[in-house]
Amino acid sequence: MKNSFERLDNFIDRLLGDTGTLFLIRIGRYAISLVSIALLAICTAHFVVNGSAWSTGVIRADLNNIVDALSRFDANCGLQKVLPGIYSLEFLTLPYADVDKLAGFTVQKTYSSWQGPYLKTVPVVDGRPYVLLSTEHGLFVAPSYGVRLPNGTQLGANIVWDWQSDVEAMAADDGPLSHQGEPLVRKFVPTVDSMREKRSFLSEFMTALSVAACNPDVSASCHEA
Repeated sequence: MKNSFERLDNFIDRLLGDTGTLFLIRIGRYAISLVSIALLAICTAHFVVNGSAWSTGVIRADLNNIVDALSRFDANCGLQKVLPGIYSLEFLTLPYADVDKLAGFTVQKTYSSWQGPYLKTVPVVDGRPYVLLSTEHGLFVAPSYGVRLPNGTQLGANIVWDWQSDVEAMAADDGPLSHQGEPLVRKFVPTVDSMREKRSFLSEFMTALSVAACNPDVSASCHEA
């Protein structure tokens, strides 16, 4: 075998000469360099393309982390109620309770029980941080307005939240808030939620209307009744 390689090497030397051999070596080095650059470019493109894609594993982990942080906040402060709306989750990253950022929240205990920060940073999806959505159906960690979902739907344009939005239905397998069988939202249930009366926001609104109607400046018939 060794003699065979030597004979082949001698044949190439006789065929190309010293100059030809050096030229062949130089061409081989260039070819190897070009192949390496091409492979690097392909790998880079692959990671760039897939880095912006929706990963069900990452989504699941981010939603779990946020819900865990909300659970710790709830355990410390006793979250009772959140008015309908969309709320930034930035308050979970603070070492102290910011009353301004918690406007709309009703807690059972004082904010002196705060033991934050509960998150280092708020996870993002499609370049935007997740938010807390409060509807009559409960509290949901959801993507923010401006996020373009995997199916091309854009939140805030094609889907607009309101206090009656049935988020759980939209997160079903065939819903716009689902990707590859993975819900893009996660419901959060405060620990005191099971201890309070289950009343819809609509019934609360109607109660408020009836109280306003019983104002003596508006109608005296309510008092007579």
